Amino acid sequence: MFLGQLYSERLTGILVEFHGLIPATFVPILENLQQIQREGDLAFRKWVLPDYKSDKDRHNIPPPAYARKPGFIFPLTSIATPTANNVALDPSTPKSVDTLKLQTQTGLDYGQCQGLIAALTREYALIQGPPGTGKSYLGVKVVQALLEIKKNANLKPIIVMCYTNHALDQFLKHLLDIGIQKVIRIGSRSQAPELEGKNLRVLDRPDLEGFTTVTDDKLLHWLRVKSIRIQKGQNEDEVDIVRLERLTRATQEDIHTLTNPERQILAMEWFKQWRESEIARIFEAIDHAASLRNDINTVHDEVNRRALIQADMIGITTTSLTRHIKTLRRLGSKVIICEEAAEIIEAHVISALIPGVKHFIQIGDHRQLRPQIQNYSLSLKSSTGIAWQLDRSQFKRRALGEPGLKPTPISQLNLDHQCEEDSRDNGSRVKSHSNQWEVDMATALIRHLIRQGEYKSTDIALLTPYTGQLRNLRTSLSKDFEICLSERDLETLAADRFEKVEDKDPESNSRKALEKKTLLQTLRLATVDNFQGEEAKVIVVSLVRSNKKRKVSFLRTENRINVLLSRA
Repeated sequence: MFLGQLYSERLTGILVEFHGLIPATFVPILENLQQIQREGDLAFRKWVLPDYKSDKDRHNIPPPAYARKPGFIFPLTSIATPTANNVALDPSTPKSVDTLKLQTQTGLDYGQCQGLIAALTREYALIQGPPGTGKSYLGVKVVQALLEIKKNANLKPIIVMCYTNHALDQFLKHLLDIGIQKVIRIGSRSQAPELEGKNLRVLDRPDLEGFTTVTDDKLLHWLRVKSIRIQKGQNEDEVDIVRLERLTRATQEDIHTLTNPERQILAMEWFKQWRESEIARIFEAIDHAASLRNDINTVHDEVNRRALIQADMIGITTTSLTRHIKTLRRLGSKVIICEEAAEIIEAHVISALIPGVKHFIQIGDHRQLRPQIQNYSLSLKSSTGIAWQLDRSQFKRRALGEPGLKPTPISQLNLDHQCEEDSRDNGSRVKSHSNQWEVDMATALIRHLIRQGEYKSTDIALLTPYTGQLRNLRTSLSKDFEICLSERDLETLAADRFEKVEDKDPESNSRKALEKKTLLQTLRLATVDNFQGEEAKVIVVSLVRSNKKRKVSFLRTENRINVLLSRA
């Protein structure tokens, strides 16, 4: 009523904005949480909010309900290598799986195989790993395995939820690359051209033909006038009632006898009477329009549901989740995969546990970024926020445990550095350590950085702690760059009898000179000890050491590591 009065009387006012507070981004989540509370049905409550008994059983998380049927197995044909046959996983006996054999059959490393087993055999699975361990790659493999049993297990569309649009785009693009085409992305902020035809707004584009915008002001259109002008300072309440009666009688005799001011006074009085009689009808019409809008949205939601139910995969961000939670609740999906789980507010994760979900897989790393919240006083960094901890994800809460509750089992992915350092037990004169795998990797990385055009070779420095590795890097990189070594490094190489081998063939030397010009200029190569006090825009480090005895010798020295990590 108040807003209607402001509109009808053309009153001015002040609009107060609450920065960072957009009701549309959190109201649907709160409403869904309220509905979950009313229904008293929180999926995986035993693992999300475990009691003492559940905490004792935390190491015995059962397979998803759909995978507990006698004889059920996960066929892994879609992720097996071409030479592997009859690869399958029995969810009832995960501990009996031969992980080394599974590595050979799938091409996954040991940690990824452990993650695959956990993801498929636990109804509530947490998979954690630092950057570069292949978490997203493993997520794609899990999707492939789930799609193999989608029809038989009646899984309905599998939902993958990410915190950022970029991560969601990347995940869905990986699915397209391996031939999974029945993908629908919810949300309009995709930057991937490959997903343009996979967006829900494209698949369900409304037909606007036949609709015309008549005017921006609905009231003026109904009155059939272009504008209503009220003179500043004019107040119709101050008009004498006797005078109004006289003007009314005058209009009955001859309306054209009134002066312009009298006509305006009388017109405003008529407008006031009309407004008072019609304002109630207007608000009734507004309420009716809102009801009709809800009916239209319900129809659109049903159209969306029919489009989504035909998909194999549905991709959605947490922001889009808030707007489409009602539609998702009606899909009947049984599997939800949550990427970047450690960056998602727990309220969003709980809200995503729609009725009927039987399998929930969270992939992330709680040692990286936390969820972002607007109010600092409610964060873990604030003394007042310890009681709320809104920026602590469910992933972190369950992975680390809580007072009185031990952590939920997580499957950890680790960097697999199987390429051990070169052996020194072959009778050679080599006194220092080296690692040929790292030589090849460092050479390829530097070539890649130069060819991007963002950095010159003079912007890059390659550091290593060992003169043996320095010699091998020098030999490898000399094919493409002019190598710059300090006098101290040259003296060290000479002292250790590491000499640069020159090609005796003049034509070969000429060919290499031409190759160097393609990558241009000088590359700085140094040992860590002889680079102190210097810096570069890009630092590439080869630490060399990798052995079964886990020996790192002088790399344990804190001062040397500080120099190494502070050169960029």
